[in-house]
Amino acid sequence: MGLFGKKSSKKNLGSTSAASGDYSMPDDTAVGSVDVVETSQTSPVVKTTPSNSSEDSKKKALLADEETGSEDGLNKPSDDKPLKEKLMEHLTVMWAAILGCCGLPKVLAVSLAAGAGIGAVTYLLATRGQAPMFPARVNVAFVGNSYFYVNDLPRFVENIAAGGKVYQDSCLHNSAGILEIIMTGNGMWNKWATKNAMIGGVKFEASNGNTEYLYDMGACSVPQLLTGHDKLVTSGDQLGSFIDDGENPCFQEDAYLEYQESFDYKGWDFVVITDQAKRMCFDDTRHEALAAFNYTYGPILKKKKISPIIVQPHAYQSSGANATGLSDLPTFTALVMEGALIYKKYLNQRIGLFQGAHIAPVGNAFLAVYEADKSMYKKLFLDDGVHPSGYGTFLYGTVIYATMMGYMPRYKDVVVDNMEDTLFGTARKLQASSSSAGFPSKEEAAILFRIAKKVALNGYKPKSLRGFKPETNAAEFIQEEVSSSSYEGDYSVEVYSGYQNYNPYYQDGGNNGYNDYYVDYSNGNNGGNGNGYNNGYNNGYNAAANYQAANNYGGYQQAAYGGNGYNNGNNNGNRQ
Repeated sequence: MGLFGKKSSKKNLGSTSAASGDYSMPDDTAVGSVDVVETSQTSPVVKTTPSNSSEDSKKKALLADEETGSEDGLNKPSDDKPLKEKLMEHLTVMWAAILGCCGLPKVLAVSLAAGAGIGAVTYLLATRGQAPMFPARVNVAFVGNSYFYVNDLPRFVENIAAGGKVYQDSCLHNSAGILEIIMTGNGMWNKWATKNAMIGGVKFEASNGNTEYLYDMGACSVPQLLTGHDKLVTSGDQLGSFIDDGENPCFQEDAYLEYQESFDYKGWDFVVITDQAKRMCFDDTRHEALAAFNYTYGPILKKKKISPIIVQPHAYQSSGANATGLSDLPTFTALVMEGALIYKKYLNQRIGLFQGAHIAPVGNAFLAVYEADKSMYKKLFLDDGVHPSGYGTFLYGTVIYATMMGYMPRYKDVVVDNMEDTLFGTARKLQASSSSAGFPSKEEAAILFRIAKKVALNGYKPKSLRGFKPETNAAEFIQEEVSSSSYEGDYSVEVYSGYQNYNPYYQDGGNNGYNDYYVDYSNGNNGGNGNGYNNGYNNGYNAAANYQAANNYGGYQQAAYGGNGYNNGNNNGNRQ
């Protein structure tokens, strides 16, 4: 059906000589340390419940025989879900029952005919309590920031799915939020030009006659990653459609751009998306993500039948990071989960039943480690106290894998010694190698594996979160815009000098009718008639209402960069 299999290049590769350059370690300390504006909203009061058991007894309990499948003592959250969500769960159970009666082939055929993506069907089949036998390969796209690129999470997930079961690609950018990465595109130019990232060890010949060694740095933009093409990506960003910060490899090297455009698009089952942790805690920055979901991600995911996995990133405490409004780890974790629930709720409204979004509760897993073993919790971080170490990436990868597949990776494949050379052996950059934490031993990996399973598959909620009641009303803020006949404005905004009208999904470099992505809401029209979305992007978004946008890009004003950064769009967009 054209959904599975690795992308293959149409281009011929030239010389077989290989070389790898010397590249400096990225500035991990600065990555992700985004200050959050003080807010008047009330944070939930979450208190940590102290444990009376010793650290040794906790370790022994967590190291209980994995093969027994015992989950004694799990405190699952109470059933306080809204009626609509309960009905959805009942429908899932009904599907499982139908599956048991009719068999996999018939149900799969009916589901796909009804518009379900393979990712959604795979997740539904997993509700039977058994690992689904189809598909043999799952295609997974990653869209995110340094939480993903540190220790190369995409390749780690690929490696823990033994036997080539997962194929991945990504579009990542340091410090990017969900909307900002749409504006900048890929940011791995100075991050993944390493020996492990070298493509084939050969030179690639561009149409201009130049030959270059190329490195696997991911797709040029989010739309290119998810759809296979983005005509707004041009050599050197000639159309001015992006914020060119010098970190997009497709704008820096023509050969790499041509290489990315040479792929046959195979389709994605899942897209794994993360935001900056702090940006998920407050409504003003949450709204930016929802707007991006509405006008960019949502239309693409729905048309391409891709199931989104929203990652709840970890909370942290670091002397180098601003923690305004985030009084302690449980509160921070709870607010991030609240943001993830809002994102899930909104995306489900946007893309429909069969592609329903799911949350990978990584932050809850980090907090569960904190409550179980504080000494191991410290090992989850690099020396900056913010980014995941080898321990942290292990927890990220296993939780994400379990959320996608509905079951854990094989115990014997991931609970191993010498992890640096095996599970992390193909990493394009491995920051954990130079950190004091290093990598988990086999015994420590067993503890992390069991916690990931409890949290991701069994609904385990850390003790300090059990009184938390999330508020998800923020997901409603854009409903009138979704159902209205048209919307006004754009993403725009004098963010960078010379990029005063960033509205590529409508403007198309000056021409209306950018229709590569979505026409489902336009009734075949190319903008201008006010029906539906008018090609998905007609007339932009009501910036004045939700982005303060007369002359600035609200989400990336001084609130997000502590008064420096984009600074209300009036400092020509130069990060300071």
